[in-house]
Amino acid sequence: MKKFEFAKFYDITDVAKEYDAEYDQYEKVFLCVDTWDFWIARILKGWANDDEEGYIEDEDNYLVERINIAKVEKMDGIESLMEIHAVLKDDFFENYDTYDADSLEDAIEILDGGYGIGKIEYENETV
Repeated sequence: MKKFEFAKFYDITDVAKEYDAEYDQYEKVFLCVDTWDFWIARILKGWANDDEEGYIEDEDNYLVERINIAKVEKMDGIESLMEIHAVLKDDFFENYDTYDADSLEDAIEILDGGYGIGKIEYENETV
């Protein structure tokens, strides 16, 4: 697998859904390598976050959830499916922050940040 670039989200939806059925409720799952953390972003269709009520059903909304997972070492990266699984193991489906979007494309744009969304390139690895 090609090493993940710094500060760029990668679509790991297939890997996440195979790893844990909890991810089946999400439209998309992404992973980003940052300096001291890994960021997991999940996109949930049909929900919004209200400051007073918390999550509320909204069939037209896409909710972007983000959580950070602390790295053991500053230079830790992602170069294999096993390393993706190690980060997902620490995803307890809590949220650091959330964003509402009108479409899946808008939700992905929130994560893009001008870096683009990466695709995992497999070399002799299975999902």
